[in-house]
Amino acid sequence: MELHTVGVESGYSHHDVTELARVLTGWTVAGPRNRKLEPGTYVFNPKIHDNGEKHVMHMMISPGGEDEGTQVLDMLASHASTAQFISQKLARRFVSDSSSPELVDALSNVFIQSDGDTRQLLRALFDSESFKASAGQKFKKPLDFFISALRVTGTTVKKSTRGLQEHLRLLGQVPFTWQPPDGFPDKEEYWANTSGLLERWNFGLLLMSNQIKGAEVDLKALTKDAASPEDVVNVLSLRFLGEQLLDDARSIMVD
Repeated sequence: MELHTVGVESGYSHHDVTELARVLTGWTVAGPRNRKLEPGTYVFNPKIHDNGEKHVMHMMISPGGEDEGTQVLDMLASHASTAQFISQKLARRFVSDSSSPELVDALSNVFIQSDGDTRQLLRALFDSESFKASAGQKFKKPLDFFISALRVTGTTVKKSTRGLQEHLRLLGQVPFTWQPPDGFPDKEEYWANTSGLLERWNFGLLLMSNQIKGAEVDLKALTKDAASPEDVVNVLSLRFLGEQLLDDARSIMVD
């Protein structure tokens, strides 16, 4: 409820949490001694299910075995708070850390009308004016920054990737190493700190200096279309920034 559906601010109580736990009693997995199912396969065991009446978020649930859980899942999936919560997460991921309430409300309406259809929700998001104006608003997470750097420089990755792996570890986002179930933070305030920025600068400097074992950048290839110092600056500006530098900064780089 907190992380994946209605969100912590939707008004559910500790009582709702304990009632939901009662609903899900009997939902388990096959153990290694089960000869009929592969270990880890989901199975409902009615012998360990609490058959009493439950109340979750103002919804009364009559005894019904496994169906009790599917009732609650349907309720949570179609809840108005879930529409808001999921829409807000998507807007934060693809637009900015503080997306407009208007965008979130519009996405929530699509979520409700489409019964949570992800394709329709993303289509509405990508067609929005907010998304079209979002370039540069999101601060890249370390893994995104890391992959972007390798792509934009045309880095050739050798057989041994230990050097690259170590730098990804220093950047702070090795896949599958975040212990809490909420995933790596998707906000700038978590990543844009002194040590985080320093590691990004160090990684960029070492990568372009070909000092990372297992990674090679063809520096001449990056400026093969440049015939003058001005061209070099223009080519690299467009490649790395997507636009030309301002005149003052450009003249300094040309010099």
